[in-house]
Parts: sequence; C-alpha cells; structure tokens
Amino acid sequence: MDTTILHIRAIMFLLSCMFLPLFAQILPVPVAVPDRHSIQGLQLTPIGAFRAYRPDRPGIPAHLHTGIDIRRPTPNYLDEPIFPIASGRVISVREDGPFAQIIIEHYFPEWGQIWSVYEHVAGILCTPGDSVHPAMPIARFMNRHELQQYGYQFDHVHLEVLKRPPKPVYPTPELPRHYFTSYSLICYNDQQLLYYYINPIQLFARLDHSQQPQRDQERALQNLSQKHNPLFLSEGENE
Repeated sequence: MDTTILHIRAIMFLLSCMFLPLFAQILPVPVAVPDRHSIQGLQLTPIGAFRAYRPDRPGIPAHLHTGIDIRRPTPNYLDEPIFPIASGRVISVREDGPFAQIIIEHYFPEWGQIWSVYEHVAGILCTPGDSVHPAMPIARFMNRHELQQYGYQFDHVHLEVLKRPPKPVYPTPELPRHYFTSYSLICYNDQQLLYYYINPIQLFARLDHSQQPQRDQERALQNLSQKHNPLFLSEGENE
C-alpha cells in the first residue's frame, strides 16, 4: 500500500482519537429538566456564565467565574434535586450553609480524570467514598427557609468541571469531610482559568444528542447567553 495513504490514515486515526471525547460520551445536565441529555431546558443566572468577570468585593479580589450558575429548573422550593453529571466517587463534602460543596472524581477512558464541583447546595445525600451515578440525587437546591437565611442570590447551583486535581485541604472540626477545594477565587486571567477548568456548557452543548432540528439547538444556546458570550470560548480562543 502506498506510504502516503498509510500516513494519511494514521493522521486521520490520531485526529479521531483527539476529537472522540467531544462526541462519544453523553453527559447529562445536573438538574431535573425534561431531557437531561439536552440543553433545551437549561437556564443560567444573569451573571452565571463561564469566564464572566466578577468584580472585587470585601475580602475577595476580582476574578473570572470558574463555572456556570444553573437556575432552579422548576418552582419546587422543597426538594428540587441536583444530580452528578457522570458516575464517579465522592472525594469531599463541605457543609457550611451557602457555601456547601460536593466534589466528585470521574474517570473516562477517552479523557482520563476530571472532577465536578457542586456548590451552594443543601440536603447533601452523599459522603466521601460514596460511588454515585447520574440518576442518583446527591443534594438539592436550597429551600425558602434557607434562602431567607442566606440570601436569594444563592438560588442556583454553581457547577465547575476541573481538568486538574482539586487542591487538598485539612478537615477541621467544623468541616470534618472537607478534604479538597477548587480554584474558584484564584483565576484572574484566561491562562489560569483554562489551565484548571473546562467550560461545562461545552460538555453538554457539543454532546447534545437530542433530535431537535439544528435551528432549535442554536436557539437554545442563544437563550443561555447572548451571542459571542465568552461562555462558549475554549482554550486558545479569544474574544
């Protein structure tokens, strides 16, 4: 066989391996929309886009938003569930009111390890060491009593996807199951942000396997954010 053809086939094989993760694995969204394998029903808060600029406030420097803030999908203020985006193992649980957090470690043959982070959650149903899967609720959105106590600005779930291992921390008597934390307040530029994080919307949008026409899919993306929003930029892209 012509060596040129062999070289072309080898290159095509390598390219297919590079892009396989974008299409081979279907990741469901972490909230109870009608179709969790579509972004049709997913809504973000007005300032909940990935890479959105967050100005400084007392004790917290200005930084880039490291995840997405997903709105409560229904009027359920009693037990609106939150699910993991993939099967995995819980490695850290933090329970301290509005900053309650769950970190889950995942492994994919195509991608290797990634870590998902769920913050501003309540009613946590898992503990470090637990195996979880996407059909299993791990927590819920805050109820009205909790929102009245902490503020309605926490009426969402903050989702992050890490491509680097989360940072180990020492548990304390107040937070005995808190073993890891993310890098949410130390990403000050694109280079730092994209070193640690994956844009979660890319996992859902590029893997959208629903049967809606293409124009409906595009409309759904536009409903999440305005055109050219940095939410959809990936590593190496610029505004």
